[in-house]
Amino acid sequence: MKKFSPLLIAFFVISSLQNSLKAQSTYAQVYSIIQTHCAGSSCHDGTVPTFNINVSADSFYHEVVNLTPLNPAAVASFNKIITPGDVQRSFLLRKVAHGISDGLKLNHPSEGLDMPSGLPALANNEIELIRQWILFGAPETGNVIDTAVINSYYRTGGIDDTYSPHAAPAPGTGFQIYYGRIFLSAATRDTELFYKIDPHLTAAIEAKEISTMMPANDHHFQILLFQPGSASQYPYGLRPLAQSSMENDLYGIGTAAGLWSYTLPTGTAFYFPQGQLFDFDIHIQNPSLDSIYSTDLYINFYTQPVGTAQKYMQVNNVPNLDISIPEDGQPHTFRITDLDSSQTQNWNIWKLYTHTHKYGTAFNVWLRNPDGSKGAQIYNGNYSYEDGYDVGYYRWGPHVTFRTWPGDSLFPVNPLNGLIGEATWINTAGPNPVVWGFSALDEMMDVGFFYVPGDNITAVATVPQEQTSIKIFPNPLADEFVIQYEIADQQAVDISLYDVTGNKIGTLLSNTNQPSGKYSLPIHTEQYHLAAGVYLVSVNIGGKETTQKLIVTN
Repeated sequence: MKKFSPLLIAFFVISSLQNSLKAQSTYAQVYSIIQTHCAGSSCHDGTVPTFNINVSADSFYHEVVNLTPLNPAAVASFNKIITPGDVQRSFLLRKVAHGISDGLKLNHPSEGLDMPSGLPALANNEIELIRQWILFGAPETGNVIDTAVINSYYRTGGIDDTYSPHAAPAPGTGFQIYYGRIFLSAATRDTELFYKIDPHLTAAIEAKEISTMMPANDHHFQILLFQPGSASQYPYGLRPLAQSSMENDLYGIGTAAGLWSYTLPTGTAFYFPQGQLFDFDIHIQNPSLDSIYSTDLYINFYTQPVGTAQKYMQVNNVPNLDISIPEDGQPHTFRITDLDSSQTQNWNIWKLYTHTHKYGTAFNVWLRNPDGSKGAQIYNGNYSYEDGYDVGYYRWGPHVTFRTWPGDSLFPVNPLNGLIGEATWINTAGPNPVVWGFSALDEMMDVGFFYVPGDNITAVATVPQEQTSIKIFPNPLADEFVIQYEIADQQAVDISLYDVTGNKIGTLLSNTNQPSGKYSLPIHTEQYHLAAGVYLVSVNIGGKETTQKLIVTN
């Protein structure tokens, strides 16, 4: 009979255990951690938990995932015992986190004590495994994180590129969303992830400022808004680039590394309706060839009551996907034409920006003439609009220059004519050719700008609201409103209804000649399927137009 040395036997045992752990689903490992640390009768501080720990893994999963805890303070903050994708609203995680992250601290004493009570805290790598499982959507099956990466990071270290904890807005002035950590193994140089989360907007809000805090090696970040009805296609939590939502988004609000703050011009705001879900897009690069990389992200939304802003900020971003730059060391230039024949109002531009990756050497933007030719140049990518001088080269990627117009003199562009953007690349050491793609080894070409709807494109003079006798009441309203107006002489009257993005919803009165007099036009919201939100009523009397906000609360 062949004999094996004790060392060889030990090797087989260790290898078998490692393979067994690797074969386990992430949830199975989470369940094992909870069973090991939390099944004792003394670890609940005399209280009765919502769930029964001493049950099978399958039963335990269905007792904690998306189930409501008993603690009233946690419930009031929209916590579930485990909320897939949302670590801040997963009460079980926050109970056992022991301050591993600033965003997971308990609110003592209303949320009770850290757990397990009277026993040693879970190891940081165990807490991290639970957090990663939740961050990736808390699935019951499958491996969503490489446990060896987490264990190695907490045992031997790595690059800690997390941002220092950043203060959330004061209660009543906004809210903060935090997510992380995100880990890249030593073998992973570049990744882009999407993150669906519910901010639990119980009513529509206006955001007058958005700030992001991102570490140095985060290439870019976008707050994406789903098109109506498309959010259900994507799971909550982190997911890979292959499950990108960009084709189903209305627009993205983008930032780069560091502390970014969009403080919008006076009288404007971003509008988010009740129940709005966010999809975050983050592109991360590992600066090391041999170290695990760790990062996170804070986003602050500073809000104000709906109806405070006079106009809502929009984002226009147009890519050219058909670019191909051969590796020949020669300049190659491509064009974007950005126009929109469906618009009825000018784009009043606040910020204008461009984007390429590392082979970009120039990017300029012109107004487009009606015949398709270039008009006046309005953006030079070599010019630092932040510092006020030409730096002599194009700052590609997240370091691109933004041209910003003052809030009281936004730059009007007729969207029927639009803009022309031209970018140049020189490929000296990349793939042959370099084409459009998401990774840092690919290229991109984008022109984008923030804008609010401006004057009517027909250039008819707008009558200031205070000079008209038009009234809308009640406002806010639930199911019916009345437009009241007065005309001195017989004139044509046209009244239309728009959403806040400038899309026409319906014609309330179509170019009707009316004699002098006072008029009241009752409108039922059901007729136009108006959900709760903010709308625009445009009243044109004799060629003179005014627009007023309409707030629906039903």
